[in-house]
Amino acid sequence: MAEVNHHFFMAGQWSGEGKLVEKGLAYNEQISITQIKPNLYLYTQTTQKQIDNIPLHAETGYFRFNPNNGVVELLLSHPFGVCEIEEGVISQSNKLELNSKDIIRTSSAKEPYVTKVKRVFSLHDNTLSYDVFFATNTYDMKHYLHCDMKLKQ
Repeated sequence: MAEVNHHFFMAGQWSGEGKLVEKGLAYNEQISITQIKPNLYLYTQTTQKQIDNIPLHAETGYFRFNPNNGVVELLLSHPFGVCEIEEGVISQSNKLELNSKDIIRTSSAKEPYVTKVKRVFSLHDNTLSYDVFFATNTYDMKHYLHCDMKLKQ
């Protein structure tokens, strides 16, 4: 079957503000999503603490589109020794909900271990928003992050 060249609603350079939901810690975030082949996008993300611009987190990976069934796969690597594989579908309303299919960790990764992840991205009124929920070996699924971003010009 021929590859389908998807226009991914999240493609581009995004910047905005987010927060750790329970703690209220505010951060600045930058996301870059660049098409590198049909059905394949490079994803990079960085965050910095708002108050002093100290780096908090970074992650990198790929969004892959399966042209046979419409499933979107996210392959994601974190610097704290965890890699995730998530899958989901894009709704008609520019919403992508991804759920973890597999999570692996290095031998030096520290507890609490993430056991399940759900990410919800949505585009509304030129604002890309996401919410991240996860569970660990010490607590059930909870809302962890929220962020709103604008496309950089």
